[in-house]
Amino acid sequence: MYCLVPITTLQSTAFNLPWGSAIYAKVMAYNSYGWSGLSSETPSDRRAIILTKPDPPKGLAEVSASKTTTSIGLSWINGDSDGGAPVIYYTVSSSTGGDYSVLQLR
Repeated sequence: MYCLVPITTLQSTAFNLPWGSAIYAKVMAYNSYGWSGLSSETPSDRRAIILTKPDPPKGLAEVSASKTTTSIGLSWINGDSDGGAPVIYYTVSSSTGGDYSVLQLR
C-alpha cells in the first residue's frame, strides 16, 4: 500500500514545513470494527524529505588574486538551502548591461 501526499498540504498553514524538511510518518488502518493503533515511526534513515530547487548562491565576488590577462576568478557560497539534494553543478553567466549569457558550467 502507498499514498501520495501533495507538497502543498505539507506547506499549508497546519504544517508550514519549509523545503528540505524531514518528514516522519505513522500509519493507522481502519475497518468496520474501528481504527488500529499507530504503526511504528519511519526510521531516520528512511524518512521522507521535501525536495525542491536550491536557494540561489550568495556572496558572488571577484577573486582578484586569480585575475590574469586571459581570465578572471569568481567565488560564491551555497545558498541557505540545497532543497534537500546536493547541488550537482552551477552555471556562470555574464552581462555588459543587457541580457545574460552563460559563460561556463561548473
